[in-house]
Amino acid sequence: MRSRLYSFFFLFILIVSCGPKAIAPVNSRVAMVKFDNQAGVLEVWLSSFISALGSHQVQDLILVDDAEGVRQSGVGRVITGRFSKTSKGIRIEARIANATTTAILGSFDSEVSEGELTQTTSRMLEALLGVKTKPEADAKAWVEYAKALAGNELASFVSSHPGFAPAYPVLSRLLIQQGKREEALALVGKFPASGDAYSRAQLSIAVAGNGPERLKALSELASFRKGDPALQLEMAQMAAGIGDWAQAAAYYRELARIEPTKPDWWNSLGYAEANLGKLDKAVEALNEYRRLAPNEANPIDSLGEVNYTNRKFAEAARYFEEQARRYPTFQNGAGLRKAAFARYYAGDGKAADLHFDSWLKQVSPNAVAFQSAMWLARTKRGAEAKALLSKANATLQLAMLEFGLEGKRPSNELLQQISKDAGSSKNELAIFALMVEPRDIEVRISRVVPQPQLAQLRQELLTAARELYGPQPIEKTKLFPLPNAADGPLDALLLRKRIAVLP
Repeated sequence: MRSRLYSFFFLFILIVSCGPKAIAPVNSRVAMVKFDNQAGVLEVWLSSFISALGSHQVQDLILVDDAEGVRQSGVGRVITGRFSKTSKGIRIEARIANATTTAILGSFDSEVSEGELTQTTSRMLEALLGVKTKPEADAKAWVEYAKALAGNELASFVSSHPGFAPAYPVLSRLLIQQGKREEALALVGKFPASGDAYSRAQLSIAVAGNGPERLKALSELASFRKGDPALQLEMAQMAAGIGDWAQAAAYYRELARIEPTKPDWWNSLGYAEANLGKLDKAVEALNEYRRLAPNEANPIDSLGEVNYTNRKFAEAARYFEEQARRYPTFQNGAGLRKAAFARYYAGDGKAADLHFDSWLKQVSPNAVAFQSAMWLARTKRGAEAKALLSKANATLQLAMLEFGLEGKRPSNELLQQISKDAGSSKNELAIFALMVEPRDIEVRISRVVPQPQLAQLRQELLTAARELYGPQPIEKTKLFPLPNAADGPLDALLLRKRIAVLP
């Protein structure tokens, strides 16, 4: 009987070893789903305990709530588990699986008392992840911390445990959510001198403002959370937002390394490199984007845009023409308009006009005269532009164009006349009347458009006012500005500032 049993076991091992090989995780990153509570309402703190201690000991562990969180995190491995009450205390069951195939990669099962939870959670992480965790000095404090989290008593806990550093960033975020920013900032001065660097970095993030201060704090945290795409993305977006394209390119390059099959990172890297004037690297990144998304219009459009902004107009035109031909409805046909500008600056005015005329066919009939006049004005045919609007009896648009081209301010009589005839153009008239009077322009814009829901419009008007009436830049930008998808009132008013002069 024994020999038959061993023969069967050997055969089973042979079949398994000769079967199809398990698919390896797509990457080594790991997320932990909030553990399932099967121990009753009194033990809800256990989920907080395992999550808080786990992320403190394995700092690049990504905490998620459910399967959707796992999917969005893009990790290769996922830890799931549950805890329950037993006669001996608490049973913790956990497993780590391939996030894509759900194949089990390892498991852990242990029954412990409350006093053994800290050490047992560390052993669980070591068993599942193959890492070495650092022993916690105060195991009891971790249990009390988790109970305070579950009971919304974190402030009291920090008062009674001033040396427990991991609680400070969590409390600071809570205070800021409650509108108590000053109290949150005060925690920075109270942070224990013996506190760990990871908790200090998290606290810096929690209280940081926007711009360079937050970017610096994010960089400090990134040194602990290597390979966290969400963190890298926030840093990249912030760096781009403040115009630090060198840092933005570095962060997007790291994102492309972490998730090389995600097209978005290659697209963003291409634009960051283009803003640095590194067209070759931009095209290289965007060609990878195109390889990953071969049936999409945007990679072709992006290649056109980076060539255009770096003054390679003939190359840009070819990409825009390809995009318009293959994907004519993309961005409402904007590729034809972009191709028109690219051909014009490449020196082919005839092809430019043909592309623009093709684009005009999809424009509302009410807007054709204005868009045509703006095209003529942008391509240095101002007299023809004014004649076209005059013939169309477009008094308001003509006044805008004359202001934009010549700085000619309308008389009060003309404004009154336009006001009577404005009809559906009253919003355009209001913008025109506001912008052509330079006195206290920024104060008046803030007073006329105070509503929070109109913050974007207010910012656009303020930006335009500074461009209109601010000092001329000492040096021309190396990058060439892309045209808008269609022209509006502000584009007409800013014509003198935006008609490019090529070197």
